[in-house]
Amino acid sequence: MTLHQHHQQISHSSQQPAVPFPLTTLGATLDLPLLPRQIAQFRGAVVEAFGQEYDLLHNHDNETESAPDSPPNIPTAYHYRYPLVHYRTWQGRATLFGVEAGVPLLREFLLRTAQLTLGGQTLPLRIHWLREQEWALHMTDQPCTYRLMDYLPFHQENYARWLSAPDSGAGSNCWKKYSSGISSGWHLLSAGACLND
Repeated sequence: MTLHQHHQQISHSSQQPAVPFPLTTLGATLDLPLLPRQIAQFRGAVVEAFGQEYDLLHNHDNETESAPDSPPNIPTAYHYRYPLVHYRTWQGRATLFGVEAGVPLLREFLLRTAQLTLGGQTLPLRIHWLREQEWALHMTDQPCTYRLMDYLPFHQENYARWLSAPDSGAGSNCWKKYSSGISSGWHLLSAGACLND
């Protein structure tokens, strides 16, 4: 099921709450070939082109002092929040996906940025596909199934705790403790599924 079909199913649901949760998204696929292994490099190119000060682009905490052994001007603390700007490949092309506060930031980035430097090459920034959408998220009559790909539920410290759990029971408890905020982001993860279907 595509996100569009899912959205139609939600829209025709008979038991809707009085006030659905509004959500704005923006998807932009660029005329820029990109392999999945290059996503981190693409993210760095976007941050370099637009500016480190926009923490929604990278989730580093610009207000916290960098560690003494880190490179200058590179924050080492993170915002542990659902990312509002996603970096992806779609049909072999570089793709940006913004959610809520990430939408106006991506709009501004696309308007102000003419080129990206990726892998030592300076490339023109041309848009292949662009779509901004308004969603009204609410409960459906029937449960929906979603697929998570390349999902990383823990940050480095909690991942180490999970790995060092002595048995599967302790690992399960660790999962429950450190992933409590994850499910609230799953509905947002699914909103980006249209770019992969």
